[in-house]
Amino acid sequence: MTPRALFRCALTAAVLAAVNPLHAWLYRGARWADGDVVIVVHMSDENAPNIGSSLFDGSTSWDEVVRSSMAEWNEHLDRITLVEGESTAPHAPGNGVNEVFFAKDIYGEEFGENVLGVTLSETSTAGPNLWAESDIVINTDGPVWNSYRGPRRAFSVDLRRVATHELGHLLGLDHPDEDFPAQEVEAVMNSTISNIDVLQADDIAGAVAIYSSSASVPEFTQDLNDLTVEVGELVRLEWELDGQAPPPPGGNNALSYFWFFPNLDVDSYLFTFQDPDLFIGAAQPYDAGTYTLLVDTLFGTLTSESTLTVNPVTTSAETKMANLSTRAFAGSGSQTLQVGFVVAGTGTKRVLVRAVGPTLSEPPFNLPGTHRNPRLSLVRVGGGTIATNDDWETNTTAAAEIIATTTAVGGFELLSGSQDAVVLVDLEPGAYTALVEGDAGADGLVIVEAYDVDLGNSTSKLTNLSTRGFVGTGLEVMVAGLVVDGPGPRTYLVRAIGDTLADFGVAGTLDDTLLTVFQGQQVIRIIDDWDDPFIHQPMLVEAMEKVGAFPIPHDLSEGGVNNRQESIVLLTLNPGVYTLQVSGWDDSQTGVALIEIYDYPEE
Repeated sequence: MTPRALFRCALTAAVLAAVNPLHAWLYRGARWADGDVVIVVHMSDENAPNIGSSLFDGSTSWDEVVRSSMAEWNEHLDRITLVEGESTAPHAPGNGVNEVFFAKDIYGEEFGENVLGVTLSETSTAGPNLWAESDIVINTDGPVWNSYRGPRRAFSVDLRRVATHELGHLLGLDHPDEDFPAQEVEAVMNSTISNIDVLQADDIAGAVAIYSSSASVPEFTQDLNDLTVEVGELVRLEWELDGQAPPPPGGNNALSYFWFFPNLDVDSYLFTFQDPDLFIGAAQPYDAGTYTLLVDTLFGTLTSESTLTVNPVTTSAETKMANLSTRAFAGSGSQTLQVGFVVAGTGTKRVLVRAVGPTLSEPPFNLPGTHRNPRLSLVRVGGGTIATNDDWETNTTAAAEIIATTTAVGGFELLSGSQDAVVLVDLEPGAYTALVEGDAGADGLVIVEAYDVDLGNSTSKLTNLSTRGFVGTGLEVMVAGLVVDGPGPRTYLVRAIGDTLADFGVAGTLDDTLLTVFQGQQVIRIIDDWDDPFIHQPMLVEAMEKVGAFPIPHDLSEGGVNNRQESIVLLTLNPGVYTLQVSGWDDSQTGVALIEIYDYPEE
């Protein structure tokens, strides 16, 4: 039902310390269908090291060593048996032949430092948790091989324990010491070779759990429910298995979860949603439809469906963005913080723009790593500089007027004597950019805010926000704020762009953006890749064209491949305060990104 996936696991000779003592084997997420698993053992071909008369343990061939490892696993397998087969086909991935062989590289790719062996496994198109093929490649480019029992020897590597380890990967076991969190457990399946030379209790427990003939088949005790909701209502699709909430993936959980929308086919697979429950978040009209859950167990696949109905809502043309803000890292060069906004309409708009750093470092905020002296320049796109400011109390606008205006729009008070920057200006309709840099190369976190000062008393309004800056980790992720003010809901197009910025000459872009939307402290939407679900991508392409946003490279043809990992969403939001956070998808990636909020035009 799902596309094939390639898994790779390597055993190294380096020493790796494990932490967090636990005792649980780790599942790779796939297994073999019941019956014989045929393995072609090619250990004695032209790539094999010279064996001499015999190995230390008396074996007379490398093939014999691998057979002994297969026999050791077979003692604990009920529903499958590892058997030796024959093939004259050349070594190749994806040829449907499971094989074990010596080589100096992995199908042309270097092994890497200290790597002794690698298992390459491909899943089957017949089932998302079934193996189609596994190849085991043993490294002859460096290690001196032999076969023996007992502790490791200084000048040779024991093939028997390496083969036993790699066959464990072939069966579906992974490295417990590389789990998250890491596990400290006695096991052949740990990621580094050790004095352990035979299967341990943890290894055996994993094999028995995956291939036992006596375990019970799990059952749904609560199926997915059909739901009818309003736009903006939080939606989470939940279910129970054997009377309990399903466990998250990982560890020794041998369950795998696959969500599909709107059909049960390859193009409808939600590849970024792998948790047991499906968090849709604030319901949108396009979320309506049928969601299908596949739960892959060690004994078959369970299926459940939910039909979601989202009642339509009338949006309000009178609703506006009351203010826009961004918290991000401001540096120099490509890390200069650039915040853009648009004044739309026919008349002038009075706008308060602030670049706040020093005040954030003091109570009640106490934010670490703030910019100590931001400098703010307001530029009209296609024109010149409108206003500049370094320290807010030296502004050409009287400090008293800035204080009064800040109070009127609900902004927090700036500390007297701080080196925050502020401009208060009347702007003609057009596009503007606020540039934030620092004196003498200073950098750090800063909040840039644009307030609509005469909200409701002007023929113009703030419509769009765009911020380009450096996205770090922890407190240095990019955070945009949006206040929706008016009599009813309004629709916005939100984009977090990383990869595509490189097409415009931006260096060091964020490779894979993750957009998280909050209302207050509540997460209401999480968007990873914009082609998931794929069915929404044509709608998003049309929306980007409608608001005049630059295009994201894409392929909407059947079977098209979309490699741009941007986050894009249409959101109909009720009046309120919202926060939009941009980070790397696993909160470890960093780079330059762009967040944009577009006021979506009403029909």
